[in-house]
Amino acid sequence: MVNPALVEARLTALGLAAPSRDTPAQVLTDLGPMQGQELPGVTSSIALRLTGQDAATVQEAFTDGSIVRGYPMRATVFALAAEDAAWVTELCAAPQRTQSRRRLAKDGLTPTDIATAHDLLLEHPGGLSRADLAALWASHGLPETRPFLYLLVRDMLLHGTAVYGPVTGSGDQLVVPAETWLPAGSGLEGRFNGDATAATAALLLRYLHGHGPAGLRDFAWWTKLPVKLIRNAFTLVRDEMEPAASFSPALGEDAWVRPGLVDEITAAATAAHGTFLLPAFDELMLGYRDRLAFLADNHHDEVAPGNNGAFRKTVVRGGKFVATWRAPKTGVSRNLSLSPFRPLSATAERDIIRTFRSYPHP
Repeated sequence: MVNPALVEARLTALGLAAPSRDTPAQVLTDLGPMQGQELPGVTSSIALRLTGQDAATVQEAFTDGSIVRGYPMRATVFALAAEDAAWVTELCAAPQRTQSRRRLAKDGLTPTDIATAHDLLLEHPGGLSRADLAALWASHGLPETRPFLYLLVRDMLLHGTAVYGPVTGSGDQLVVPAETWLPAGSGLEGRFNGDATAATAALLLRYLHGHGPAGLRDFAWWTKLPVKLIRNAFTLVRDEMEPAASFSPALGEDAWVRPGLVDEITAAATAAHGTFLLPAFDELMLGYRDRLAFLADNHHDEVAPGNNGAFRKTVVRGGKFVATWRAPKTGVSRNLSLSPFRPLSATAERDIIRTFRSYPHP
């Protein structure tokens, strides 16, 4: 059953109802990694949580190295604060690293081939575009087809050799060596003395503070970390959380929020009940195990056709998902195209258009 109160609580926790962060790095430090396989989408997602809601500020943060993208967990791309990229990837990506090497071996690449691919990037501390990287690899006898490019770049990100850094003029990101781009000593050993439980506790605290109401099963799905490890880590941060009993029935488990969130929800009630245009892969949609706790089954089919990992941009109004949207570009302008789940009132359409005009397009 759709629960508008749950949506409004999460809009508040996620920093959408009352944007208060001043920098993209602060957004990602407070919330933890944000789903980022679509670069324009995660740029807008971060910008929506900034006081200025400026996409250019996010692109500058990628360029100055304070934020990056990588494959830290769940076999997909996330944006992270640069200071978190190494330790979160070490903590969460081990299963994906193993799968990556098996896949590359199946496709005929030897350990020497893979090491050569990694080493060639390290010879370019300023990074390379993916096209230039593919050409460099091809000049050393490595495959240059698009599938191999994807698999090898992903392998470098999973193993901590590289991250995605500055945004190029074409809207792509350079692949840059982690050793020159990430802060020194920001790995698991440097940050947590190699203690996986302490690191999990730190990540869990950020998740529950920035995503609550949410439960441990949400976090387990989000990170793919072992449940036993998560339960042990929770004992370290339990005193820094508050139960959100009223949401437990909707979530099917104990729900947790950061201290004071209930008061924040009350203070932000009008804003949280307002109108939001969200990118396709925003954490409100992708940060939880069970989307049907806040999105009707038939509407989920509209948002994620075929449930195959592709998502559409959404409109939230009054704590309910009411439409998907597009903004095709004509020249230098963008035109709003709505696909409502049911007929919208004239007032709702005006509010959506007003919100669209301030949306932070990259």
